[in-house]
Amino acid sequence: MKKLLALLLCAAMLPAALALPVSAAPAPAKYTNPNGCTAKRLCRHSPVIILPGIGQAEARVKDADGETVARFSDMPEDGKRGFLDVHVPAHGILDIIGEDHLYLFNYAQMGNVWENVDLLAEFIDMVRKQTGHSKVNLCAISLGGTLLTGYLDRYGHKKLDQIVNIVATVDGSQVLGDLTTGKLRTDAEFWRGGGLTELLDTMKDRPDYARSLGFLLELLMRFLPVPVMSWILKMIWPGLVYLLTKFVGGTQFFWALVPRERYPAAREALLKGPLNAAMRKETDSFYQAQCNLYKNVLAAVADGVRVNNIAGAGFDAGEGDTRGDYTYMQLFETRMNSDGVIHLEGATMGATCALPGEKLPAGYVPKKKGYLSPDGTIDCSTALLPDNTWVFLGQPHEVGRNDALINLMTALFANPGMNVKTNPKKYPQYNYAMDTECLRRGNIRNAQALLADPAKKVSAADKKALQAAIKEANAVRALTIGDAKRADAVQKTFVGLLKKYDMPYGENKPPEHESAGFGAFLGDAMGFFAHGAWLLWGDGSYMEFWKLFGFFGRLSP
Repeated sequence: MKKLLALLLCAAMLPAALALPVSAAPAPAKYTNPNGCTAKRLCRHSPVIILPGIGQAEARVKDADGETVARFSDMPEDGKRGFLDVHVPAHGILDIIGEDHLYLFNYAQMGNVWENVDLLAEFIDMVRKQTGHSKVNLCAISLGGTLLTGYLDRYGHKKLDQIVNIVATVDGSQVLGDLTTGKLRTDAEFWRGGGLTELLDTMKDRPDYARSLGFLLELLMRFLPVPVMSWILKMIWPGLVYLLTKFVGGTQFFWALVPRERYPAAREALLKGPLNAAMRKETDSFYQAQCNLYKNVLAAVADGVRVNNIAGAGFDAGEGDTRGDYTYMQLFETRMNSDGVIHLEGATMGATCALPGEKLPAGYVPKKKGYLSPDGTIDCSTALLPDNTWVFLGQPHEVGRNDALINLMTALFANPGMNVKTNPKKYPQYNYAMDTECLRRGNIRNAQALLADPAKKVSAADKKALQAAIKEANAVRALTIGDAKRADAVQKTFVGLLKKYDMPYGENKPPEHESAGFGAFLGDAMGFFAHGAWLLWGDGSYMEFWKLFGFFGRLSP
């Protein structure tokens, strides 16, 4: 009966509707979002500003006229791909907030922190004006955490909605603490046992000759008794540290990366005297911001700002880097549980942890129950925000290679009230590392291109294998719990098939350099003698001839 009445009513109104002139038709009303957003669509989320780390901070995306573009929707297509492949794989965020709500803040990574903080404040106001939102979300990655520390102290939190810190330097890095206080390794095991060669082997231009030089230096150092070698290194280090700090330490960003508990000693060692008065004033002010960080974060949380910290763990300084980008950090003395760069206590704002390969002491009692890692190495109950602290075990500093971590970041922005107790089976407080970068940056696309190219004459069996690999790779990229074995397996399948058909491919390891000619021969020869010396003398010097008897004694029946 209701349907019949509705049809009769429509029929009665039809003649009047047809009689209306076209110009009188009401225009569709512009959607008015309750949060003030100017977007012509339903909008429930504040815009996200990425505060990138070293290497990405100055990698600006430019338009056809050469002008820097900050908003994702304004970027050219190649710039968008570069943003997602190089800066942050934020595909999931885009699906939630839209292209016009994602921004990249560029800054001078070796400049003055406070100047960059002021520029960030202006940038935030610009984003608020462009989008119509009163508040923004900040995603601080690595060095970007330094800007966050300064911003909270100078400008407060009133314009912030959410903060997600990812391996962020909110309290610097112990590596800089060691550098500025001269805490560098002088032990014979490192300098004679392959450590120096490993450092030099990361040189990209002449790796064979660098390896040869490393072995040669190890052999030459054995002419010195261990105490003499250590004494010489201890005498040399202060001068090298002084020169380095004068070269890059003239930038305030350098000093902002010194952890707050180590700044007073670093200041005393390198910033004394009237010539350093101006720099000392700047660095003292940022040290105060570091000291105020916890207070500022708690004030923000009390005022409704959601703050989450994501950290990596399981490596000492310089470790976990499969591509040689920060292996040199093994030079430093302080041992720490970290992602290879940022110590866990700093990135988590206070979690308690054991050193890599060790466990918390027997009888250790957590501050609260339910926050201890499954392997007994980390306790997040001591963190400033235990319910909003997330740790990826075995996770190197380059977190963009782990889609499970990026999926957590996306979930945190999509669900503002989410914490470690919301859905622990899907998003556990302690998660795991995996490397999906090559899947995302090329192998899936290359496999699809191979399938679409009839000239390649892909066999039926290989087509089926490629289709299955693409499906599996997308499933791996959607994981919320890292699964390294699964990620490595599908990566291996891609490499084998793409190689077979002469297609480009990426691997989760540094490309092997061509070892040929005299350089390769020299490196192998020096390596033979260096390894032989280690077998004969261990970390000792040639003068410790009695060690030879021990070696030959072990060989005798």
